[in-house]
Formats: sequence, C-alpha cells, structure tokens
Amino acid sequence: MPTQVSLTSLQGMLAQNTDVVWLVKIAITHPDIADTLRYVNDKVDHTDGSGNVWTAWPFNAVLANEDGETMPKADIVMSNVDRRVIFELRQLSSSPQATLEVVTDQAFDTPEHGPVDIDILGYDATAAELRLSLGPAVNYLDAAFPADRFLPSNAAS
Repeated sequence: MPTQVSLTSLQGMLAQNTDVVWLVKIAITHPDIADTLRYVNDKVDHTDGSGNVWTAWPFNAVLANEDGETMPKADIVMSNVDRRVIFELRQLSSSPQATLEVVTDQAFDTPEHGPVDIDILGYDATAAELRLSLGPAVNYLDAAFPADRFLPSNAAS
C-alpha cells in the first residue's frame, strides 16, 4: 500500500527548492524507564502539542520495508557523543519499544508516515555511534495458521 502524504509535503518533495524539512522522531519506552526518551533528527529541540520536548539528536533511520514478504526491520544509527541512550538501554532487563514517525518541521505533530510501533531487538555501541536494530519480537510470518491443529486427541466428544 503506498504511503499517503499531505499536499504541502508533496509540493515540498516535487519542488526544485523547498522550505520543507523532513524529520524522523523516535520515542523509546519501557516500564523501567521513568520518562519516555524522545529524539528528533534535527539541530534544534522541538516541543509537540502535548508539551513533550523532543531532543535534537543526530541519527539516521533506515525505515522498515513494507513488502509483506519479509519481516519488517529498521535500523537507527545514532551519534554516541552523549551516553544518555546507551546508559538507559544497558539498565534494562528486557527489550524496550520504539515508536517511529516521519514528520515535517512545518507540521511537527502531523505524521507523514507512522506512527510505527516496533521492538528494539538489540543494539551495538561504539565510541562514535549507537546502532539500534528494530523489528517485531515475534516472527509472525513463520507462525502456523491456524494456530491449533486438529488431532483426534483434542476433538470434542
């Protein structure tokens, strides 16, 4: 299914010069994290309509494919100049959740793509960068359908 975008965004994509800036937002949540970690790949912090501050953070996002044939997978490569994210991730005993949205700077609260709720499957940290691997925790493409199989032993009498 093709992604729908707003008219303003479409005009920005097709224009030779534009003031439209595309931003990716990532929110990381977990029951053990007191406050949701909110980051946006921009040079300035943004505040959404609910009063939440999205911290400017340099990162690149390779968003999940949507072909229906493979499990969706996304990669986020964040600059590791500030150790806040890795510090929070190392304290967790289970996988956190991430919510990804693509927005524009002109309509920060209006997602052009998403929100996509996805699990953080793992991470790899170096002194320079933090790489997050995102995808579903359960491989639903390999799950049996229907979930139960008929056997004479489980037949109702």
